[in-house]
Amino acid sequence: MYARQRSVPLKDKFNVTNQGPQKSASDRNSAYVHHIENQLEKASTNYSSFDRKIEEVNEQLSGLQEKMVSVARMCKVTQKFTEQQEEQHRKQQEGIDVLRRELQGRLIKLEENDPNKDASLQARLDEQFEEHFHQKFERSFESKFAASFDSKFDARFDAKFLSKFDATFDAKFDAKLDLKYDARIAAMLDDKLGERGGCGSLQTLELLYAKVDEKLEAELAPKMETIHSTQDLLRQEVKASGEQVEQCRATMAQLEDLHQSLRKEFNTLTAHAQQFNSSLQTMQKELEEDAKARTYLNKGNAPAGLCREDHAMHPAPEEYATHHHATQAPGSTRPGGESLTGNLQSSLEDKVVPLSSARHTHPQQQQQQLAMQMQRGS
Repeated sequence: MYARQRSVPLKDKFNVTNQGPQKSASDRNSAYVHHIENQLEKASTNYSSFDRKIEEVNEQLSGLQEKMVSVARMCKVTQKFTEQQEEQHRKQQEGIDVLRRELQGRLIKLEENDPNKDASLQARLDEQFEEHFHQKFERSFESKFAASFDSKFDARFDAKFLSKFDATFDAKFDAKLDLKYDARIAAMLDDKLGERGGCGSLQTLELLYAKVDEKLEAELAPKMETIHSTQDLLRQEVKASGEQVEQCRATMAQLEDLHQSLRKEFNTLTAHAQQFNSSLQTMQKELEEDAKARTYLNKGNAPAGLCREDHAMHPAPEEYATHHHATQAPGSTRPGGESLTGNLQSSLEDKVVPLSSARHTHPQQQQQQLAMQMQRGS
């Protein structure tokens, strides 16, 4: 199993012809046996130290397994958090749909009824949308997701596990195992026995070497298989964890796209509400002008020569306003392009006769002038 480079053959190692007076064969064999027993005791001590190192490696592997369990737990928490965010997105979408339907209903109601009832629609819409969208979705989502997962997961995962796993494993176990074993066991048995050897039984030494190799193979083979299988399992779990991380990042991208679409929809609704507010202000100005005209007529500023037929042809301001709102939509214009308010004001100016001219004109002439002015105004 372990190759030993012997610079000197075993026969030459135990050739001690030049070491002084030769001893008897039994003395030499007993000395060699005692020496070999000492070497075996040293080898057993090395085995015990190697067992301690194997236990340390097992402890490190158990620590890595605990880290993998924590990573799996973190992935489960991330998946649960993603499901919660999807549920929250769904609820936010339902809330936005409700707000949209409510806005459409209010717009229809304002078009049919008096627009002064819902003058603060834009303010209430902005408050409701800020409350539902910004507080419950945008701020909470960015803060919770960025603080709990995205900003910390990569740093913790890379710093505590991925970046150190291979380096720690190779440096503390895999890279040093063969070197330490070959240097301290095989080389020690070869060199030290060769340095202190004599004329002993080569067959006995070979048997001892074979027993040492068999013992080492029997002890190390199952442990090495367990270590390699554990390493393969850990790498598979790391790969699975990386796939889950990629899925979480894809879900994050989808949530970001949904956030952008919701923001665009909010901007569209805001622009529509602002446009509607401007139309409401225009309608309010026209109604104020109509009210001023009615007030002007009600105060008795009508022409002095206005006969009953003219009243019948031109209804009273209240009747005119009723007829105007029944036939014309707020803010509509006549075929000529002028607004109703402008036409009403021009017709009133045509009907009103200056007091200075009315005092010096005959009543019959006044009636004729008023009739001509009314025809021209109509």
